[in-house]
Amino acid sequence: MPRMVIFLTRFSLITCLLMLTSFTSHAVAHSRNWQRFTSTAGRVSVLFPGAVKHRLDIVDSPLGHIKEHRFSWVGRNLELDASYSDLPRLALIFGGYKKIFSEAQKALMEATHGELKAYHLNKWGRYRAADMEFEVLPNGKNKRAQIGQARFFLVKRRLYVLVALTNQPKPDLMSLEKFFGSFRLEEKEK
Repeated sequence: MPRMVIFLTRFSLITCLLMLTSFTSHAVAHSRNWQRFTSTAGRVSVLFPGAVKHRLDIVDSPLGHIKEHRFSWVGRNLELDASYSDLPRLALIFGGYKKIFSEAQKALMEATHGELKAYHLNKWGRYRAADMEFEVLPNGKNKRAQIGQARFFLVKRRLYVLVALTNQPKPDLMSLEKFFGSFRLEEKEK
């Protein structure tokens, strides 16, 4: 009988600690100062938990130069990135959306030195979309493994990409849902 009491006591303590950890991450997701960031030129908005940095990259492709506008937020355990690129007309003609998503996925894996874990084509409203999960193993830059999620949206010739990276073994799902779920296309001003 005392062994059962010890087991139940330990089980209760572990359960309480797990619940406390869960509530703590829940509280962190809610305590961040989430702000809607809007790119007027990109006609898109998305929530970030703090100030966003903008970077413009020029990517060389067989079809010409592609300007990639990136908006990033970096926290202690979480990195969030939203970007958009206007693709050449030929990209849609020669490759179609599957080829575009495949190339974007490959580019992301090369940039992060990641390993693809899952990849799914789907739709977002009337637009084509794709979701992927990946892992970045420890390397010179990253001392710990990172878990990543990405979502691609193709709206006419514009490719939108959302990426989240965390070094936590169990990601803060509320923050990820808030970030990915907040993506909105902004209407053109008339």
